[in-house]
Amino acid sequence: MASPTKAENLFCAFDTSSSCSLRFVQLQFVRAVMGNLKQDLSHQQPCHPRACAIQDCLTKNSYNEDKCQAQIDALYECCNAFYQERGDQATTVSCPKAHLLRLKMKQRAQAGENQG
Repeated sequence: MASPTKAENLFCAFDTSSSCSLRFVQLQFVRAVMGNLKQDLSHQQPCHPRACAIQDCLTKNSYNEDKCQAQIDALYECCNAFYQERGDQATTVSCPKAHLLRLKMKQRAQAGENQG
């Protein structure tokens, strides 16, 4: 299995439960299907392929968000890398504002702790 990226380490830093490891494995699967982070960042609309993957997943799963957590994590990973690369003032239609992204990542990690 691949080593965690900086974005994954940041995500897992918020999540001390074992669910972070499971999401890391799911994220590896999503990457294999969707392509790599470098490609998604260099897309005309950065992170857009990952945002589309969420929509596809939701459609296939009757809009059950619980079944699309790996895709959401993959988008957040891409968005976090986007802001690290281009700064917090950068914009792309596929990502929430940098401060909201960090808040969402923290909330997701805390929710994972409460479930574990």
